[in-house]
Amino acid sequence: MKNTKRFSYLILLFGLMSCGVKKASVETVNTVSSTGKYALFQQSQKAIELNSLRGRLRMTLNENGKSQTVTSTVRFERDSALLISAPFGVIKAYLDQKRLSYYNKLERSYFDGDYKYLQELIGVELNFTQLQNLLFAKPLINVSSRRGLILKSEESYWVLSNKNKREYDFSLTFDKNTLQLIVQDYRITRSNQAARITYTYKKNTDVLPTRIKLKSLVQGSDIEVDLQWTQSEYNRKVQFNYNIPQGYKSILE
Repeated sequence: MKNTKRFSYLILLFGLMSCGVKKASVETVNTVSSTGKYALFQQSQKAIELNSLRGRLRMTLNENGKSQTVTSTVRFERDSALLISAPFGVIKAYLDQKRLSYYNKLERSYFDGDYKYLQELIGVELNFTQLQNLLFAKPLINVSSRRGLILKSEESYWVLSNKNKREYDFSLTFDKNTLQLIVQDYRITRSNQAARITYTYKKNTDVLPTRIKLKSLVQGSDIEVDLQWTQSEYNRKVQFNYNIPQGYKSILE
């Protein structure tokens, strides 16, 4: 079950990033100009512009000092579905708005269900939109309203954080010049689980990051994930060929 466990951690980690935050609002500090505030919020809420993506993603997982790297093919359609396939299709994962599924050929095992199972397992809200936002450098929380959060101006960054930290604590860091989201930090107060997402962009004009680093504590394990796009094509037709082979055993059995 080692490979299945490691691959599952990737999905579990994505879930932790949501921190159970459904909606937030913003209270601003007086030192921030109204022009800067408006531009930042416009950037935060800007929809993902591409319709589809296909490419190759190098995924490195470091769990308690043990590292493993695999380069997977990725198929993505905005607001619809995501398919990740390891070399030779040994492990495949399919996610859409309602379903989360994967199978492992080496272990002849699979999981197929909705997000409720993982929500109960890790104790936080999890959905497809949050995973989509994670990959495309969008806030994992809703900051469409403007009360209850604080926006601070630092030398090179805007930092957006929440005022009430009883249930959760988070901050979003934006580059002042490009308004690119470069860091997301989250912590669940009741469990003291923490997560950080950092983004690297090839050019200042890039909308999408070329590298994503995630660091988190999940079920007592220190986990780091490094995602690097090695190849990508946008707005091309994508197909989602995914079927669980017959005879495989559910990991829930």
